[in-house]
Amino acid sequence: MTGRVARLVASDAVGALIVVLAAVAIGVAVVALLSDEPAAAVDAMLTGPFDGRYQIGSTLARATPFIFTGAALALSFRVGVFNLGAEGQLYLGAAAGTAVAIRIDLAGPLTIVLATVAGALAGAAWAAIPGALRAYAGANEIVMTLMLNFVAILFVGWLLSGPLADPARVGFPQSESIPDDGRLPRLLEPSNLHLGFVIACVGCLVLHVALTRTSWGLGLRLSGENAEFATYVGLRPERSMLVGMLCSGAAAGMGGIVHILGDQLRLLDGFSASYGFIGILIALLVRNNLLLVPVAAVFYSWVISGAQVMEETTDVPREVVSVVQGVLFLLVTATAVTTYLRRRSTPQSAQTLDPVGAA
Repeated sequence: MTGRVARLVASDAVGALIVVLAAVAIGVAVVALLSDEPAAAVDAMLTGPFDGRYQIGSTLARATPFIFTGAALALSFRVGVFNLGAEGQLYLGAAAGTAVAIRIDLAGPLTIVLATVAGALAGAAWAAIPGALRAYAGANEIVMTLMLNFVAILFVGWLLSGPLADPARVGFPQSESIPDDGRLPRLLEPSNLHLGFVIACVGCLVLHVALTRTSWGLGLRLSGENAEFATYVGLRPERSMLVGMLCSGAAAGMGGIVHILGDQLRLLDGFSASYGFIGILIALLVRNNLLLVPVAAVFYSWVISGAQVMEETTDVPREVVSVVQGVLFLLVTATAVTTYLRRRSTPQSAQTLDPVGAA
């Protein structure tokens, strides 16, 4: 069994690596064409994000919310529900956790623990709405989760203009600063890398083990891949769909508050740089393999950080990175569609439930 898991992980890694290399190669070609000093520009883009302690820490810190949302999306896809509402769940998790951190006076790490739990519960509660409607009413969770993103973002904006507003703020909607006891410890100072990166990586490992090494995870994946057979063996696919959506929302909500406690240190209006939607790319890039989500997140962060370094040190604007991002989206989408069509053409009886799973 262990050997099969290793082979499947290696297969997912190779597939992701091919897509990554193709996207990077096209990006390098575009940089070489646009720059008067192509060698310096390419070097800045490829090596800049890891040139020194500060750059390494900043790159890993930028990857942290991507790991949470990538894990949230990979988890939901693995159990057969399409949670495209990670952005809204991330916002509500950040708001709930921030409210706990600045309103409840606790000593030491209890503030961090309680705020993180509140963030996870808020994300799960928001995901429960489309999850329940999908499981028990047959509603389309794709449309619902997408629309609920806007509701959540606007609601958090209202909170920052009223109940959570910083009394001393000037103009821009924001909360009070997180107390010192509620801040995650920093790693690799003076960069902004924090303990949240470790929490995110450990969380991916825990979710992978839960999905592939427990009867609970087997039931969730079986319900997602073949609901009819799951019903035949005594499982309840509806409940599995709801549980999968709840867990996915909890991961996204936790990602929101961890980002606030470790990086921004206060809740800001519009704080997310589309972290929830980037999570879709991360999950599909690694074929929903939770063990590879952190690797894909760090790669995406590397691309963004490389563009920033390149803009600061050469004559190439960071917008060039949009080429790499666009190629990534196209290649990942093409791979996912190809896999889906291949699975549809395979007789249901020939499809087996593997220990790792695929998109």
